[in-house]
Amino acid sequence: MITRTRVFGSRYDIILASGLFIATAALTATLVGGLLATIGALLEAPARIGLAAAALIALGAATIRHREPWQLNRETNPDWLLLEDWRTAAYNASSLGLGLATRIGFWMFFLIPIGAFVSGSALVGAFIYSCYAVTRTVASLALAGISMRSEHTASRVKRSTSDVRVVADLFFLVAIGYLLAGGLTS
Repeated sequence: MITRTRVFGSRYDIILASGLFIATAALTATLVGGLLATIGALLEAPARIGLAAAALIALGAATIRHREPWQLNRETNPDWLLLEDWRTAAYNASSLGLGLATRIGFWMFFLIPIGAFVSGSALVGAFIYSCYAVTRTVASLALAGISMRSEHTASRVKRSTSDVRVVADLFFLVAIGYLLAGGLTS
């Protein structure tokens, strides 16, 4: 997707498009994370934590019952490729930054909106969600760059993502636990 983006028609388009891609995803995620946290802040801490705990229980049950996470199980809209301008990067980045607008592939994603909500702080919620969006878009750009050089290497990287997910999932699980524990003590 990013290789089809044209910003000014110059040889630096890939750099400009990549910057736009990351910035748009971060902005989208910042708004969503801040909104979720603001909604969470409308509730007292015990109610917010109770809802987050119920969401975590539902998430745990869903992971047992369903192999694939709840998601819009689709690729990015191919019509965006036809635009071949800055909108290609911006639209794709927005959908990736939201998380739920594309295929996410792992249940632990849901810890991000739950964490933003339970934080009750627009700043913390925006930070949690934007960390996810920036990580996802940078990984997407890295994979696109690797694919442009070698499809064999790209295949190996895609197969090794399960190892990376284990570490990322553990990180987010600990972070959400920390937020929940912080909410219980405040």
